[in-house]
Amino acid sequence: MDVSINKKKDFIWNVLGLTINAFNSLFFLIIVNRINGEFAGGVFTYAYSLICLFYIIGLFYTRTYQVSDVSGKYKNKDYIVSRAISCVMMFIITVITVMIFQYDTTKSIVIILLCLYRLIEAFADVFLGILQKEGFLYKAGFSLFIKGIVALILFMIVDYVTKDMILSCVTIVFVNLVLFLLYDLKNTRKYIGKEYSFHNAISILKNSFPVFVFSFLNIYLINSTKYILDFVSDATLQNIYGIILMPGTVLSLCAQYIINPYIVPLTDLFKRKKYNEFRRTLLKIIAVICFLGILCIIGAYILGIPVLNLIYGIELSKYKTDLLIIILGSIFVALIAVISSGLTILNKNYIQMYIYIFSSILSTVLGIVLINQFKVLGASLTYLIVMFVQFIITYIYYNRFIKKIEGVKVK
Repeated sequence: MDVSINKKKDFIWNVLGLTINAFNSLFFLIIVNRINGEFAGGVFTYAYSLICLFYIIGLFYTRTYQVSDVSGKYKNKDYIVSRAISCVMMFIITVITVMIFQYDTTKSIVIILLCLYRLIEAFADVFLGILQKEGFLYKAGFSLFIKGIVALILFMIVDYVTKDMILSCVTIVFVNLVLFLLYDLKNTRKYIGKEYSFHNAISILKNSFPVFVFSFLNIYLINSTKYILDFVSDATLQNIYGIILMPGTVLSLCAQYIINPYIVPLTDLFKRKKYNEFRRTLLKIIAVICFLGILCIIGAYILGIPVLNLIYGIELSKYKTDLLIIILGSIFVALIAVISSGLTILNKNYIQMYIYIFSSILSTVLGIVLINQFKVLGASLTYLIVMFVQFIITYIYYNRFIKKIEGVKVK
């Protein structure tokens, strides 16, 4: 097959797969709100955000290491065993969390089912990594796309017919399991092999640990306000906050599409020690995101609430200020992602981990104070303040470091 055609297929299916995978939670929440009501929407949005955190445990971010490993030290079966270990940890931690916090029966069942849904997804990811490494990235993208579409359609049909959110969640667990067996496993079986080393599987987890911690804290930081809000309010307010947070999440995800094409060129500039050009390129990306962010704030001010009212069928007019605060906070989230990408290229991952630890503590403390006092507005303000502080700290460190390697004296 022509290489350029193969690369085009890789790009198209990878983008489609990642997009549907990223936005499925948005569509699930719309369906639950429309069919099951606001309270059920609140239960679902909290359960999904909690499992998004535990999903990172399942992934353990070994795939980056998997597809970039050229040493030949680890076999595909080693990566599968390491992922099986992390997925078991994901399930155990989910069950322990449900037992500790003693959620009501419905919330507990939904959390466990969504855990199984995303656990299968996390386990399948290592098989998609095998496909990517073997030169079939488009098959991995197609897998994400077809699983996302089929799960969404069946979830909507089952929920519409039965009005049962739990049965709908059972359906998407079944979909993920069947498609994993019929597609992912079938396409990778010949590349797996029989031999593996448990020692190697543990070694893979150790090598991926810093990236795992960084990613885990990132997800916690984004969702920490949801977790705190769950302790001080009912599911209805949780649902409202989840709805107004969603446009901000979409903005942050869209920023990734802007950043990703620049990763390789920026890496090349760093390797060639063109630090000044590296810095100017990053500033251009920041400028583009700021411009798009301003447009989003204007759009949210004019159309945000009417559009959300229409989509979710809920009256949200009194939350207009909260929405604008969230959008502003999301601009800083996108900017943090840009600077973080730059620091990762500059091999400064540990400092980012320390910054995320500080930001997570700040978010928890500030969130408890503000959310307890102001509920949804408190959650929105916490989100904005923490993201702004993290951006400032991250940018100051990045700016000092890039000037240092450029040979410019920093005052």
